[in-house]
Amino acid sequence: MEFKGYDLLGQVYTALKDTTKTREVYERGLQIAEEYRNDTLIAQSYRNIGSETVARACLN
Repeated sequence: MEFKGYDLLGQVYTALKDTTKTREVYERGLQIAEEYRNDTLIAQSYRNIGSETVARACLN
């Protein structure tokens, strides 16, 4: 599934502390989840974006 690829890529960028790319791929994952109309994936996407936002705040 295409969504899972963006989820995994976001984890890689998180590990690299590249918050800009992390946000981009998680937002693309959200778009895909919305296209599938899959509430579980949409919730996971928002969780990912929220986690990225916290990580970004901690780095600054």
